[in-house]
Order: sequence, then structure tokens, then C-alpha cells
Amino acid sequence: MENHPIPASEEGQRLDRYLKKLVPETPFVALQKLIRKGQVRVDGKRALPNTKLQAGQILRLPPNLSQTTPASAPAPAKQFTLSTEEKATLQNAVVYQDAYILVLNKPAGLAAQAGNGITKSLDRWLAALYPKTPPKLTHRLDRETSGLIVLAFTREAAANLTAQFADHKVEKIYQALLTGILNAQEEGAAATHHIRAPLAKQGSKSIIPHSSYGPTTEQPKQAHTSYQIQSHPHLAGHTFTRVNATPHTGRMNQLRAHFAHIGHPIVGDTKYGNEQSKQAAKALHPTGKLPLYLHAAHLSFTHPQTAEKLTFTAPIPPQWHASLQS
Repeated sequence: MENHPIPASEEGQRLDRYLKKLVPETPFVALQKLIRKGQVRVDGKRALPNTKLQAGQILRLPPNLSQTTPASAPAPAKQFTLSTEEKATLQNAVVYQDAYILVLNKPAGLAAQAGNGITKSLDRWLAALYPKTPPKLTHRLDRETSGLIVLAFTREAAANLTAQFADHKVEKIYQALLTGILNAQEEGAAATHHIRAPLAKQGSKSIIPHSSYGPTTEQPKQAHTSYQIQSHPHLAGHTFTRVNATPHTGRMNQLRAHFAHIGHPIVGDTKYGNEQSKQAAKALHPTGKLPLYLHAAHLSFTHPQTAEKLTFTAPIPPQWHASLQS
């Protein structure tokens, strides 16, 4: 049997849907059948296909799972084909690659995972680019968030990396541009600030319970964000706050929800922004598509095979205001 820890980014996901991400080559109905037969266990216990997973749980899989598919199972979906432009975009995004892992600088606007009407996604693109060994997601970034994301070519590497994320052993630093002036008297990396506010899902959003957004669809979970103020750039008649931020928990849209909660939403955030952030964003980008000013700029983890400490950085995207590029 193979043990696979559930990462924080997959908390709340259905068992059958998460299993499909781990072994995309196996038909969905075949995976559901294996779950019902008890061949897939969660923390050593039988589960149902619709069981909601929790971070840190151990998923026990049968060996050679992709080879246990019944002969009568439906054929896999038709292979997705990349356009020349999509292939070039993906190849240009590669930061590091070896036989075990793939690190990308994901462009904004590309969803990490297909589903719920999303067809343009990183996992589908990669399955087309690497048809024999499609890399597996080990964590996620929001569609409009750009920056570093790590995937695994083998199931063992994926299990190792997801365990590192679940155990908070991965160092993640995001760069963000916030609306307004935040803590102007305390700048620099030496001054670390914290936001500790529980988050709960409400549809496609994460909200602070008992806020003006209304009732939530789940119990709130603790969420912790730390940040350091880097500067207060004055651009297009508005003053902003540039920060480095680290999410210590893996809640949906955590950084976006937390900065909105303290009254300084991320520039370009149409989901959590307020009127002030909308006006400031329009001043920065009077024409064209408005980017979300949130970028996964730093990622550090242990290589799942060699145990070497790896650190990667990614420059902010060209869609950001020109004066912020340095």
C-alpha cells in the first residue's frame, strides 16, 4: 500500500475528485468503485467517494493504482492539444525541471486545475506537454495569481512535497501591492506584522465569520498571515503599500481575504476589493486588463529525492506597473 498525506491546499476536497488528480490516467468511475470496495482508505478507515478530506489525513492507496482499472471502465477522455502559443507560454514558464519535479512561474489568468467549467488550466496544459508522465499538482495558486508553483513527475515525489506543504516546511513568500498606506511608521523586514483571523467559505469566497458578507457555508478555520512592509510607492496620484507576505495556513484566497479584512485590499482584486481599491486600480491601468497585484515570488523546499534544499525566485510579471519592475 502507498501512503499519501493530504496537503492543506486540498482541505474540503472530495475524496474521489482528489484521487482523480493523483491518478488522472484512471477513469473516474473506476476510482469511485475502488473507494466503495475499501481499497482506498482515509486514516486507515473506509470512506465514501464524497468524503470531504482534511489536511494532514493519510490517504492509503493500493499499489500500482493505475493498473487496477477494470477492463470494462470507460476510456479516458480525449487528449487535450496545445496551441503553438500555449506551448510556448508553458515552456517559457519553466524555472527548473528534473526527473522528479517541475517548478514553473505560472502566468496570471491560468487556473491551476480544470473543473467547474474551467477548460484552460495548468494541469491540462501539462498533461498535453508531458503525455507519458503528466506532472501532479502539489499545491495551488489562484487563477489570477502569478508566480512559483511546484509539481511532481512521480507519485512518491508528489507525496513527499504535499507532506512538506501539510507540515508547513515549505517557505512561501508573495509580493503584493495593497491599497492605501498601511503601518507607514514600521517598514522593513525587521518589522513583521501578523493577521490572525479565521476564514470560512461562502460560495467562491473566503470570509471572516460574522462579517457583513452574511452566513457561511462551513465552519470557520484558523488562518494566519504574516507580512513585512517594503515601501509606499506613490503612483498615478495614489499611495500604495508594497509588502512581502507569507500564508502560514492554506485557506482559499487567504492573502486576499486577510488584507481586505484589515482594510487594505490587494490592487486589482475584483472579488475582495472596495471602492477605493477599484479607483486606484483604474488609475494604474486606465485601459486594458487589470492584473491582480499578487505574485508568488519565493519558494523554498527540500528536494523529494536528493534531500537538497532548493530555493527559487520569480520576477514580478510585466503586467505590473513599470515603476514596480525593479
